[in-house]
Amino acid sequence: AVASSATAGACDTAAIADVRWYFLKAVDQYNFRSDASVWLRNSGGLDRVVGDDSRSAIDLSPALTAELRAQGLIPRLARAVQYESGLTLSAYKLYFLNSSNNEVGNLDFPGEVKLTMPLSKSGAVTISAAYSNYDYAVYYYNGVEDVKIGGTVDPADGTISVTTRKSGVFKVKRVLRSGSFAII
Repeated sequence: AVASSATAGACDTAAIADVRWYFLKAVDQYNFRSDASVWLRNSGGLDRVVGDDSRSAIDLSPALTAELRAQGLIPRLARAVQYESGLTLSAYKLYFLNSSNNEVGNLDFPGEVKLTMPLSKSGAVTISAAYSNYDYAVYYYNGVEDVKIGGTVDPADGTISVTTRKSGVFKVKRVLRSGSFAII
């Protein structure tokens, strides 16, 4: 498909792919618009839940969304700044709310979801020559320690994604790599 727009003395034509972008602006009960706004794109037939800071998201299948809705569960993703220190670049809590808007604990997803988190605490990130895509990973906090679960880095977006069924606290960390060493 091709879209055209004409203004006085100018004409722009751009190819449009199957991916569509949506501009969202929140309005409260008094019709006041939010200052912050969000650009979202469809995720190839997936449903997307955007984190409370608009920098993280989970993608889930429509069937999984319907199953959760039938159980009266709503997935939520909230930034967890209390975990952001040292090597932790960003942290998020993935959890559920029930139909009474109460948090439901110790419950995992009945199917896989894709969790995407930023590589930095704020703003854009550039992966420098000192770090490679393999120097970042997602960790799951099991209540005692952080367990490395890996992830796929998108350097263009400054994000890392991982597939999981777990709810709980997830952290993005730099992976420590040793320099040269000798065993004696």
